Amino acid sequence: MAMIFRYNKDIKEAQKSSAHSDGNKEETAIEREIQEIWEKLRDSSLAEGFRIEEQPSRDESISGLLNSTKEEHIKDFEQHYHLAEKIALAQHDMSLAVELYKHSVSTLHTLGLASKEEQCDYVVAWYSMFLSCAQELQHGAVLWQESCHAKVHDLVISEGANWFVALGEIYRVAHLLHLSLQYFKPWVLADPGMFSKMLACWDSCINAWTSGLETALKTVVDSDHLAAPAGKALLESIVSINELELANFERCLANNELTCRLTLLPTGLLQGGKVVVWNGNHYFVKAANFWANRVSSDPPRLSLVHISSMDGTSNSCLPC
Repeated sequence: MAMIFRYNKDIKEAQKSSAHSDGNKEETAIEREIQEIWEKLRDSSLAEGFRIEEQPSRDESISGLLNSTKEEHIKDFEQHYHLAEKIALAQHDMSLAVELYKHSVSTLHTLGLASKEEQCDYVVAWYSMFLSCAQELQHGAVLWQESCHAKVHDLVISEGANWFVALGEIYRVAHLLHLSLQYFKPWVLADPGMFSKMLACWDSCINAWTSGLETALKTVVDSDHLAAPAGKALLESIVSINELELANFERCLANNELTCRLTLLPTGLLQGGKVVVWNGNHYFVKAANFWANRVSSDPPRLSLVHISSMDGTSNSCLPC
Protein backbone atom coordinates (compact mmCIF):
# COMPACT_ATOMS: atom_id res chain seq x y z
CA MET A 1 0.00 0.00 0.00
CA ALA A 2 2.81 2.39 0.91
CA MET A 3 4.58 1.65 -2.40
CA ILE A 4 1.43 2.36 -4.41
CA PHE A 5 0.95 5.57 -2.44
CA ARG A 6 4.49 6.69 -3.22
CA TYR A 7 4.11 5.99 -6.93
CA ASN A 8 0.77 7.79 -6.99
CA LYS A 9 2.32 10.78 -5.23
CA ASP A 10 5.21 10.87 -7.72
CA ILE A 11 2.77 10.68 -10.62
CA LYS A 12 0.73 13.62 -9.37
CA GLU A 13 3.87 15.69 -8.81
CA ALA A 14 5.07 14.85 -12.32
CA GLN A 15 1.69 15.80 -13.77
CA LYS A 16 1.88 19.17 -12.08
CA SER A 17 5.35 19.92 -13.40
CA SER A 18 4.83 18.83 -16.99
CA ALA A 19 2.37 17.08 -19.28
CA HIS A 20 3.32 13.67 -20.62
CA SER A 21 4.07 13.28 -24.30
CA ASP A 22 1.82 11.17 -26.55
CA GLY A 23 4.78 8.90 -27.27
CA ASN A 24 4.73 7.48 -23.74
CA LYS A 25 1.32 5.79 -23.82
CA GLU A 26 2.42 2.58 -22.08
CA GLU A 27 3.71 4.46 -19.06
CA THR A 28 0.58 6.62 -18.99
CA ALA A 29 -1.61 3.50 -18.93
CA ILE A 30 0.38 2.09 -16.00
CA GLU A 31 0.17 5.40 -14.19
CA ARG A 32 -3.59 5.46 -14.71
CA GLU A 33 -3.86 1.96 -13.26
CA ILE A 34 -1.84 2.98 -10.21
CA GLN A 35 -4.11 5.96 -9.65
CA GLU A 36 -7.19 3.72 -9.92
CA ILE A 37 -5.66 1.27 -7.43
CA TRP A 38 -4.91 4.09 -5.03
CA GLU A 39 -8.49 5.37 -5.27
CA LYS A 40 -9.77 1.88 -4.36
CA LEU A 41 -7.29 1.58 -1.51
CA ARG A 42 -8.19 4.99 -0.15
CA ASP A 43 -11.87 4.04 -0.03
CA SER A 44 -11.26 0.59 1.49
CA SER A 45 -10.93 -0.54 5.09
CA LEU A 46 -7.20 -1.04 4.46
CA ALA A 47 -6.78 2.71 4.46
CA GLU A 48 -8.11 3.12 8.01
CA GLY A 49 -5.35 4.61 10.11
CA PHE A 50 -3.20 5.20 7.03
CA ARG A 51 -1.99 8.80 7.32
CA ILE A 52 -0.27 10.18 4.26
CA GLU A 53 1.79 12.65 6.22
CA GLU A 54 3.15 9.88 8.44
CA GLN A 55 4.33 7.60 5.66
CA PRO A 56 8.07 6.95 5.36
CA SER A 57 10.10 7.74 2.28
CA ARG A 58 10.14 5.29 -0.61
CA ASP A 59 13.55 3.96 0.45
CA GLU A 60 12.29 3.40 3.99
CA SER A 61 9.13 1.70 2.69
CA ILE A 62 11.15 -0.63 0.47
CA SER A 63 13.55 -1.38 3.32
CA GLY A 64 10.62 -2.29 5.59
CA LEU A 65 9.13 -4.60 2.96
CA LEU A 66 12.47 -6.30 2.35
CA ASN A 67 12.93 -6.89 6.08
CA SER A 68 9.46 -8.45 6.30
CA THR A 69 10.43 -11.08 3.72
CA LYS A 70 12.99 -12.42 6.20
CA GLU A 71 10.34 -13.28 8.79
CA GLU A 72 9.89 -17.00 9.45
CA HIS A 73 6.22 -17.19 8.46
CA ILE A 74 7.03 -15.51 5.12
CA LYS A 75 9.95 -17.83 4.36
CA ASP A 76 8.15 -20.16 1.95
CA PHE A 77 6.39 -17.25 0.21
CA GLU A 78 9.79 -15.61 -0.34
CA GLN A 79 11.39 -18.80 -1.69
CA HIS A 80 8.52 -19.51 -4.06
CA TYR A 81 7.79 -16.02 -5.37
CA HIS A 82 11.23 -14.39 -4.93
CA LEU A 83 9.54 -11.50 -3.16
CA ALA A 84 12.70 -9.69 -2.05
CA GLU A 85 14.02 -9.55 -5.60
CA LYS A 86 10.69 -8.33 -7.01
CA ILE A 87 10.20 -5.73 -4.27
CA ALA A 88 13.67 -4.33 -4.92
CA LEU A 89 12.93 -4.07 -8.64
CA ALA A 90 9.44 -2.64 -8.07
CA GLN A 91 10.83 0.61 -6.70
CA HIS A 92 12.09 1.37 -10.22
CA ASP A 93 9.34 -0.40 -12.20
CA MET A 94 5.74 0.76 -11.83
CA SER A 95 4.33 -2.20 -13.79
CA LEU A 96 6.03 -4.62 -11.39
CA ALA A 97 4.64 -2.66 -8.44
CA VAL A 98 1.15 -3.12 -9.87
CA GLU A 99 1.82 -6.84 -10.38
CA LEU A 100 2.94 -7.18 -6.75
CA TYR A 101 -0.14 -5.33 -5.55
CA LYS A 102 -2.50 -7.59 -7.50
CA HIS A 103 -0.66 -10.66 -6.26
CA SER A 104 -0.91 -9.50 -2.65
CA VAL A 105 -4.66 -8.87 -3.03
CA SER A 106 -5.16 -12.38 -4.44
CA THR A 107 -3.04 -13.94 -1.67
CA LEU A 108 -4.86 -12.07 1.09
CA HIS A 109 -8.20 -13.07 -0.43
CA THR A 110 -7.24 -16.76 -0.36
CA LEU A 111 -5.85 -16.56 3.19
CA GLY A 112 -9.06 -14.86 4.28
CA LEU A 113 -11.24 -17.76 3.11
CA ALA A 114 -10.53 -19.76 6.27
CA SER A 115 -8.99 -19.45 9.70
CA LYS A 116 -5.42 -20.60 10.24
CA GLU A 117 -6.69 -23.72 12.00
CA GLU A 118 -9.05 -24.55 9.14
CA GLN A 119 -6.29 -24.07 6.60
CA CYS A 120 -3.98 -26.39 8.54
CA ASP A 121 -6.68 -29.08 8.68
CA TYR A 122 -6.96 -29.08 4.90
CA VAL A 123 -3.22 -28.91 4.27
CA VAL A 124 -2.62 -31.90 6.56
CA ALA A 125 -5.41 -33.86 4.86
CA TRP A 126 -4.08 -33.08 1.39
CA TYR A 127 -0.54 -34.03 2.35
CA SER A 128 -1.71 -37.35 3.84
CA MET A 129 -3.48 -38.18 0.58
CA PHE A 130 -0.62 -36.94 -1.60
CA LEU A 131 1.86 -39.11 0.30
CA SER A 132 -0.34 -42.20 -0.05
CA CYS A 133 -0.89 -41.50 -3.76
CA ALA A 134 2.86 -41.25 -4.34
CA GLN A 135 3.54 -44.50 -2.49
CA GLU A 136 0.85 -46.45 -4.36
CA LEU A 137 1.88 -45.15 -7.76
CA GLN A 138 5.59 -45.72 -7.17
CA HIS A 139 4.88 -49.31 -6.14
CA GLY A 140 2.76 -49.85 -9.24
CA ALA A 141 5.40 -48.37 -11.53
CA VAL A 142 8.09 -50.67 -10.12
CA LEU A 143 5.92 -53.75 -10.66
CA TRP A 144 5.14 -52.71 -14.23
CA GLN A 145 8.80 -52.10 -15.03
CA GLU A 146 9.74 -55.48 -13.57
CA SER A 147 7.09 -57.21 -15.68
CA CYS A 148 8.42 -55.48 -18.80
CA HIS A 149 11.98 -56.57 -18.03
CA ALA A 150 10.76 -60.13 -17.48
CA LYS A 151 8.72 -59.88 -20.69
CA VAL A 152 5.52 -60.92 -18.93
CA HIS A 153 3.75 -57.56 -19.24
CA ASP A 154 1.09 -58.96 -21.60
CA LEU A 155 0.18 -61.56 -18.99
CA VAL A 156 0.16 -58.90 -16.27
CA ILE A 157 -2.22 -56.75 -18.33
CA SER A 158 -4.59 -59.64 -19.03
CA GLU A 159 -4.76 -60.65 -15.39
CA GLY A 160 -4.37 -57.25 -13.73
CA ALA A 161 -6.12 -54.77 -16.02
CA ASN A 162 -8.48 -53.63 -13.27
CA TRP A 163 -5.50 -52.94 -11.01
CA PHE A 164 -3.96 -50.60 -13.58
CA VAL A 165 -7.29 -48.80 -13.96
CA ALA A 166 -7.33 -48.40 -10.17
CA LEU A 167 -3.82 -46.93 -10.30
CA GLY A 168 -5.03 -44.52 -12.96
CA GLU A 169 -7.82 -43.47 -10.61
CA ILE A 170 -5.22 -42.81 -7.92
CA TYR A 171 -3.25 -40.67 -10.35
CA ARG A 172 -6.42 -38.70 -11.10
CA VAL A 173 -6.94 -38.13 -7.36
CA ALA A 174 -3.37 -36.82 -7.17
CA HIS A 175 -4.19 -34.49 -10.05
CA LEU A 176 -7.18 -33.13 -8.13
CA LEU A 177 -5.01 -32.59 -5.08
CA HIS A 178 -2.54 -30.70 -7.25
CA LEU A 179 -5.37 -28.44 -8.42
CA SER A 180 -6.26 -27.78 -4.78
CA LEU A 181 -2.60 -27.02 -4.10
CA GLN A 182 -2.53 -24.53 -6.97
CA TYR A 183 -5.67 -22.65 -6.02
CA PHE A 184 -5.06 -22.66 -2.26
CA LYS A 185 -1.29 -22.29 -2.52
CA PRO A 186 -1.14 -19.51 0.12
CA TRP A 187 -2.58 -21.94 2.69
CA VAL A 188 0.23 -24.40 2.00
CA LEU A 189 2.95 -21.75 1.86
CA ALA A 190 1.77 -20.44 5.24
CA ASP A 191 2.67 -23.84 6.75
CA PRO A 192 6.51 -23.81 6.70
CA GLY A 193 8.05 -26.70 4.78
CA MET A 194 4.76 -28.21 3.65
CA PHE A 195 4.81 -26.83 0.12
CA SER A 196 8.09 -28.56 -0.75
CA LYS A 197 6.83 -31.83 0.75
CA MET A 198 3.65 -31.75 -1.30
CA LEU A 199 5.52 -30.85 -4.47
CA ALA A 200 7.88 -33.77 -3.87
CA CYS A 201 4.86 -36.09 -3.63
CA TRP A 202 3.41 -34.66 -6.83
CA ASP A 203 6.73 -35.09 -8.63
CA SER A 204 6.79 -38.74 -7.49
CA CYS A 205 3.27 -39.24 -8.85
CA ILE A 206 4.21 -37.74 -12.22
CA ASN A 207 7.40 -39.79 -12.38
CA ALA A 208 5.52 -43.02 -11.67
CA TRP A 209 2.89 -42.17 -14.26
CA THR A 210 5.39 -41.34 -16.99
CA SER A 211 7.66 -44.26 -16.06
CA GLY A 212 5.20 -46.87 -17.22
CA LEU A 213 1.76 -46.55 -15.61
CA GLU A 214 0.38 -44.40 -18.41
CA THR A 215 1.67 -46.91 -20.95
CA ALA A 216 0.16 -49.76 -18.95
CA LEU A 217 -3.26 -48.08 -18.86
CA LYS A 218 -3.10 -47.34 -22.59
CA THR A 219 -2.28 -51.00 -23.16
CA VAL A 220 -5.42 -51.93 -21.21
CA VAL A 221 -7.46 -49.52 -23.35
CA ASP A 222 -6.09 -51.05 -26.56
CA SER A 223 -6.88 -54.59 -25.38
CA ASP A 224 -10.16 -56.49 -25.52
CA HIS A 225 -10.33 -56.62 -21.73
CA LEU A 226 -13.63 -55.72 -20.04
CA ALA A 227 -11.81 -52.88 -18.25
CA ALA A 228 -10.89 -51.18 -21.56
CA PRO A 229 -13.92 -48.80 -21.72
CA ALA A 230 -13.37 -47.65 -18.13
CA GLY A 231 -9.68 -47.14 -18.86
CA LYS A 232 -10.46 -45.06 -21.95
CA ALA A 233 -12.87 -42.80 -20.06
CA LEU A 234 -10.30 -42.41 -17.29
CA LEU A 235 -7.53 -41.40 -19.70
CA GLU A 236 -9.83 -38.82 -21.30
CA SER A 237 -10.68 -37.45 -17.87
CA ILE A 238 -6.99 -37.15 -16.95
CA VAL A 239 -6.33 -35.27 -20.20
CA SER A 240 -9.19 -32.89 -19.42
CA ILE A 241 -7.70 -32.18 -15.98
CA ASN A 242 -4.35 -31.42 -17.61
CA GLU A 243 -6.08 -28.79 -19.71
CA LEU A 244 -7.92 -27.16 -16.82
CA GLU A 245 -7.01 -23.62 -15.86
CA LEU A 246 -7.62 -21.84 -12.57
CA ALA A 247 -9.85 -19.40 -14.45
CA ASN A 248 -12.30 -22.29 -14.93
CA PHE A 249 -12.31 -22.72 -11.16
CA GLU A 250 -13.23 -19.06 -10.72
CA ARG A 251 -16.13 -19.42 -13.17
CA CYS A 252 -17.44 -22.46 -11.31
CA LEU A 253 -17.31 -20.56 -8.03
CA ALA A 254 -19.10 -17.60 -9.59
CA ASN A 255 -21.86 -20.01 -10.68
CA ASN A 256 -22.12 -21.23 -7.07
CA GLU A 257 -21.53 -24.85 -8.05
CA LEU A 258 -21.45 -27.72 -5.57
CA THR A 259 -18.04 -28.18 -3.93
CA CYS A 260 -16.18 -31.34 -2.91
CA ARG A 261 -15.67 -31.20 0.85
CA LEU A 262 -12.22 -32.82 0.70
CA THR A 263 -10.56 -31.06 -2.24
CA LEU A 264 -12.64 -27.84 -2.09
CA LEU A 265 -12.91 -28.08 -5.88
CA PRO A 266 -16.23 -27.45 -7.68
CA THR A 267 -17.66 -30.83 -8.63
CA GLY A 268 -18.50 -29.54 -12.12
CA LEU A 269 -14.80 -29.02 -12.77
CA LEU A 270 -14.14 -32.72 -13.41
CA GLN A 271 -15.35 -34.29 -16.64
CA GLY A 272 -17.37 -37.37 -15.78
CA GLY A 273 -16.59 -36.95 -12.09
CA LYS A 274 -19.16 -38.72 -9.94
CA VAL A 275 -20.18 -37.28 -6.58
CA VAL A 276 -21.16 -39.13 -3.42
CA VAL A 277 -22.71 -37.88 -0.18
CA TRP A 278 -20.74 -39.11 2.83
CA ASN A 279 -21.74 -38.16 6.33
CA GLY A 280 -23.88 -35.35 4.92
CA ASN A 281 -21.18 -33.82 2.72
CA HIS A 282 -20.42 -34.02 -1.00
CA TYR A 283 -17.22 -35.63 -2.28
CA PHE A 284 -15.75 -36.78 -5.54
CA VAL A 285 -16.38 -40.53 -5.35
CA LYS A 286 -12.78 -41.55 -6.04
CA ALA A 287 -11.37 -38.99 -3.59
CA ALA A 288 -13.69 -40.27 -0.86
CA ASN A 289 -12.85 -43.90 -1.68
CA PHE A 290 -9.14 -43.21 -1.56
CA TRP A 291 -9.46 -41.42 1.77
CA ALA A 292 -11.48 -44.29 3.24
CA ASN A 293 -9.13 -46.99 1.92
CA ARG A 294 -5.75 -45.37 2.48
CA VAL A 295 -6.10 -42.64 5.13
CA SER A 296 -9.01 -43.32 7.47
CA SER A 297 -12.30 -45.19 7.46
CA ASP A 298 -13.81 -42.15 9.18
CA PRO A 299 -14.84 -39.09 7.15
CA PRO A 300 -12.28 -36.27 7.12
CA ARG A 301 -12.63 -33.94 10.08
CA LEU A 302 -12.61 -30.70 8.17
CA SER A 303 -14.19 -27.40 9.10
CA LEU A 304 -16.89 -25.83 6.96
CA VAL A 305 -15.04 -23.42 4.67
CA HIS A 306 -16.93 -20.86 2.60
CA ILE A 307 -15.18 -20.44 -0.72
CA SER A 308 -15.65 -17.33 -2.83
CA SER A 309 -14.27 -16.11 -6.13
CA MET A 310 -12.21 -12.95 -6.38
CA ASP A 311 -15.34 -10.96 -7.21
CA GLY A 312 -16.80 -11.94 -3.86
CA THR A 313 -19.30 -14.56 -5.05
CA SER A 314 -19.42 -17.19 -2.35
CA ASN A 315 -19.68 -20.94 -2.35
CA SER A 316 -19.24 -23.39 0.45
CA CYS A 317 -18.70 -26.96 1.54
CA LEU A 318 -21.97 -27.10 3.43
CA PRO A 319 -23.88 -30.24 4.38
CA CYS A 320 -26.64 -31.10 1.95
